[in-house]
Amino acid sequence: MTVNRRHFLGFSSLAVLQGCATSKSSLNHNSSSAVVDYQWHAIAAANFIESQKVITEAGHTWYKSPDEPIFLTDLYHGAAGVVLFQLEMYRMTGKLAYLNNARFGADDLLTKIPKVPKAWQHGLYTGSAAFGFVLSELYQTTSDKKYYDAMVLMIKHIEDELRVEKSGARFSALTDIIYGYAGIILFLLEVSQVHQQEAWKQLAIGLGDELMKLARTTKHGKRWFMRPFDLQEMPNFSHGTAGVAYALSRLYEDTQEQRFLTAAIAGANHLLSIAKNEHDQCQVAHKLPEASERYYMAYCHGPVGTSRLFYQLALVDQSQPWSEHFDRLNQALRNSGMPRHQSAGFWDNVGQCCGSAAVAEHYISLYQLSQKIEFLNSAIQMTEDIVKRATSDGQNQQWVHAENRIEPYWQQSQTGYMQGAAGIGSLFVRLASIESGAKWKSRFLDNLFG
Repeated sequence: MTVNRRHFLGFSSLAVLQGCATSKSSLNHNSSSAVVDYQWHAIAAANFIESQKVITEAGHTWYKSPDEPIFLTDLYHGAAGVVLFQLEMYRMTGKLAYLNNARFGADDLLTKIPKVPKAWQHGLYTGSAAFGFVLSELYQTTSDKKYYDAMVLMIKHIEDELRVEKSGARFSALTDIIYGYAGIILFLLEVSQVHQQEAWKQLAIGLGDELMKLARTTKHGKRWFMRPFDLQEMPNFSHGTAGVAYALSRLYEDTQEQRFLTAAIAGANHLLSIAKNEHDQCQVAHKLPEASERYYMAYCHGPVGTSRLFYQLALVDQSQPWSEHFDRLNQALRNSGMPRHQSAGFWDNVGQCCGSAAVAEHYISLYQLSQKIEFLNSAIQMTEDIVKRATSDGQNQQWVHAENRIEPYWQQSQTGYMQGAAGIGSLFVRLASIESGAKWKSRFLDNLFG
């Protein structure tokens, strides 16, 4: 592959090699079990999702779960995430049935997008930015202008929301990656570059300035709560300072406006001031002050997500040893004993947000960055555990798990991306694409790695 700014970083312990593609034998290096057919598992996940499809007047959609037959639209739980997975399946297999699934799913989605979204319906996983991202991916695949036009409408919704916030008509700003300004900034930066629209970058700059107004100054730097009135701090990636600082660092990278880097560094310094440092590892607690000794492991509140900030800072700033903090966060992941050991922050979940799929994807990224076999072995170990956890009838494959740590009794299989078969299937697409040397998987906009 071509090594560019998103793939090259001379970390002391993570030196990038020129290529990422590996053979099937190397993908299963030192694995104790038989070679896993990653493409088969992706297809089996897609088959389960197909069993949950419902035809509508505009196209079709999918139930959230066989146990919860409701229709959701978002990227986290709903149809937008399934559409994205269908696109990945089309790229992998070349089968038009998957592309048609993506198109008809998007066509139905267009009829359900709120005409006047609420404040929380603009986020990268929950609303306008989510839909815009998926529509942009679909437009790039199909060249169908209706998807481009719908994406532009999503950006107008975001622009309208920012105008309302600036006017003081309401104070409902959300700062985070999932719902708020941070995730929206990442979407706007991406589409401004892909579609060559400078005005969209300027909108991202406006959101960045609003984000900085919402910072709370600490002794060591700055922190952001998910909502301005929150009393509990969730400092990690999905809802807190790590995600906000990551977005501001990306904003600096694309604009070279120093105030954004200064704010991002202040956020990182705050995180380091509250982190637990032991021996060779670093961890940031799930929630403060309520749960100062509870440590999550995956994307949402753990090293999988939070380490992205320190990788990003190492790309754009040489004033501090950011790569060392990146390594120490990843060492905490390696020391956790997953998947055999389930801590309070790594429960019965196999999804892309809180669970095993997120960790497996991250280990794949670490392997691609370093070509170190131990990372590949960890990814394979996590993936083999995911395979063992599946419920399969030989053609369809689903995963019954607990979405929420505080509700371990509430278990279900889901179709969506961050908690269901679409996201788990996407992990298998990525593994299959590494074997083939192809580029089938869509890169999520809050993930530098792949």
